Amino acid sequence: MIVFSSRTFRNRAYSVYLLSEAMSDFIYFDFVLITRILQKGFQIPITIRYDVLCKLRQFVSVWGNQVSFTLFSFATIDRLLSAQRSNIVVTGICPPIVMILLAYLLIRSVRGVIQRRIVPDNNGPSVTLAHRSVLQNMDSRLTLMLILQSIIAIITYIPYASELIYSNVTQYWSKSDLRNAQEKVFVELTHLLSYIFFATSFYVSLISNDGFRRQFKNFFQKPKSDDRTIHINTIFHTNTIINIQQK
Repeated sequence: MIVFSSRTFRNRAYSVYLLSEAMSDFIYFDFVLITRILQKGFQIPITIRYDVLCKLRQFVSVWGNQVSFTLFSFATIDRLLSAQRSNIVVTGICPPIVMILLAYLLIRSVRGVIQRRIVPDNNGPSVTLAHRSVLQNMDSRLTLMLILQSIIAIITYIPYASELIYSNVTQYWSKSDLRNAQEKVFVELTHLLSYIFFATSFYVSLISNDGFRRQFKNFFQKPKSDDRTIHINTIFHTNTIINIQQK
């Protein structure tokens, strides 16, 4: 940790992953291994006596293992991509492909969970039609949201990826001033188009999710309802004072 946090390695991108991995390894090695030595070597049942320590050890053993391998993989991928001459092409093509793949896997996973919930078990009661319709409605809304996001990702990222590939291929070509001006305009348009994806998640959620729309409307309707309640309470309080004075 001292080496990776030094000034020599601090300015390198992969050192951030390796420093985080070293911190995770330090926690995993010192805590999990020490508790294991105390239990197995010295026969001290610390996890049986202390529930908090048992839960913490279970969490750290799972968390530290996964985090360490993940950070090491990120550092390896970072060095692999930075050493490639075609890293610009990779950064342009990978985001839409990864997003579409993850959306497809998520849709399959959600549909599998819903099918397992809908299919009645022999040892339990069958699912009602109302429950089935709710689950299918959730599946359709999630599917619509992910499909819209995938379409927007394709529309916004494919021109950007094409521009990156074209710029990388034609980098050393001799071009006229007119062609350079045209390419510059195209580059600016594709860069502006790529920002659309980051601004459409709100609108996609608003279009495809009924609960999001309901909550969004309630957020703007709360001040009106509060003002009305205050007005009614003021009138009631004023009428009460007038009745008391008349008596």
